Amino acid sequence: MNEQSPVVVLVHGAFAESASWNGVVERLQARSIDVVTAPNPLRSLDGDAAYVRDVIAGIGRPVVLVAHSYGGMVITEAAAENPAVKALVYVCAFAPDQGENAFGLSVQFPGSTLGDALDTYPSAPGATISGSSPPCSTTSSARMSRPSRQP
Repeated sequence: MNEQSPVVVLVHGAFAESASWNGVVERLQARSIDVVTAPNPLRSLDGDAAYVRDVIAGIGRPVVLVAHSYGGMVITEAAAENPAVKALVYVCAFAPDQGENAFGLSVQFPGSTLGDALDTYPSAPGATISGSSPPCSTTSSARMSRPSRQP
C-alpha cells in the first residue's frame, strides 16, 4: 500500500485478545491492506485509550480504528481530536455518546443480557482474568484462557 493509505488498527474488547482478529488480519493482508492489532491493556478506559493513541502515534500514518465490544469505548476516546484518525468502525461494539459508559449501554436496550451476566468480586492486586467470546475466538485461544496473575 502507498504510504498515505490508512493503516487499519484493530482493537479487541474486554473478553478477548489481539489474536481474536487473526481471521480479519489475514483477509486484509490478502488485499494488501496494512493492519495492526493493538493489544488492549484492559486496565482503565483512560489508560487503554492512551495506549491506543501511542500505537497511532507510532504508526505515523492515517489510521482507521476498528473495535469489537468494549474496544468501541476505547477507540472513541482514543480518536478524540486526533487528526490521524480517518474513520471509526464498530463491530458489535459500544459506540458511546459523551458521558456514556459500557455498563450503562449494556443494560439500556431490551433483550440485553450482559448487565445481568456480569458479576463483580474483589480480586488480588495485579490479578487479571483472560476470557474469550466464542464467535470471535479460536478454539485454541479459548482453551488457553484462564485466570492469571501478573508478576
